[in-house]
Amino acid sequence: MQQLAFYQSLWAMEQRRPGVAERPLEETIAMIADAGYRGVGLDLAMTDVPLAEAARPLLERHGLACLFNGFPRSDDELRIMLAMAKDFGSPFLNVIGQIMPRTLGEMIDVAKRWIDIADVAGLPLVFETHRHGLLNDLFPTLSMLDAVDDLALCADLSHFVVDREFPAEPDADSQRMITEVLDRSVAFQGRISSNEQIQLPIGFPQHQAWVERFFAWWDQGLRAWRARAPADATVTFLCELGPPPYAITGRMAWNSPTVGAKRWRSENAWPRSGAPWKKQTGSIRWSCRTPRWRRPTPPASCRGSRRGRGGGAWPWRSGPWRYPARRAPRSRCGPPEPGRPGRSASRRPRAHPQSGG
Repeated sequence: MQQLAFYQSLWAMEQRRPGVAERPLEETIAMIADAGYRGVGLDLAMTDVPLAEAARPLLERHGLACLFNGFPRSDDELRIMLAMAKDFGSPFLNVIGQIMPRTLGEMIDVAKRWIDIADVAGLPLVFETHRHGLLNDLFPTLSMLDAVDDLALCADLSHFVVDREFPAEPDADSQRMITEVLDRSVAFQGRISSNEQIQLPIGFPQHQAWVERFFAWWDQGLRAWRARAPADATVTFLCELGPPPYAITGRMAWNSPTVGAKRWRSENAWPRSGAPWKKQTGSIRWSCRTPRWRRPTPPASCRGSRRGRGGGAWPWRSGPWRYPARRAPRSRCGPPEPGRPGRSASRRPRAHPQSGG
């Protein structure tokens, strides 16, 4: 019986929030296991080998399978990654080749050579549709599919949607090109993009057209795989909604603009009607000396007339907006003269010596 196995990317579990420590590896893997995933997807550049070794006993403890995304920069690195993926029990090695020739002939030579290396290692090799990789662009990828019969793909369509700026309702020619990719895909990755952004928050209403478009493509690709795969085959779907900078961030550099906006309002105590405005980090208040272009825009609850009447106080007190009372300047020449604030007694006008005054 054919099966669909869901994996969760370990990279996508990173928080990458300024000032917030990352979760321990054991806690992260336990969360993935509790969510019911079949396994964990690990990125495998040569610098990631220690992390993969540290994750191995945790995966075995929770009964999770492993899936490798390799970034080889040479034939030797590819051999190392193939041996490691086979030792970990990965069903295949998915590669984002860091060898990126400029000509189509050289690209085909690299793909054929790496497929031969994988055959010797005894592990299937899958090429991911990924920017900044061997399959950076859609057009050369289609030409490679025509030239290399055993070139298998891992479909991360988000990269090609951004690369070609496909609309949410693609024309017939664009749909035909995506169909050629899906017909050669044996694995899938779950990220939703638009034609201008590599990753979208899937819960926002303005993004639902793209969510439906990717769901339709994944359904098409999985049905095409079922039609040509053996009866006992398994297809993998790696959930890979990544952290920043893939994720869109708010001003707090977090991966959720909604959460970031709520936290910003709570930390800075945006005023309500009749309440003073005060930053949590100190008793900083905007004054008349603050340039208007540097003053924050008052919330709707505090807007009334041009100076804030009728809509509550902002940012000082209830009632009409007023400039603060002007203080008398300090004098460096002595105590103030009684009855005349701001002038020193030592600076009073003196009578002329010959006037007798």
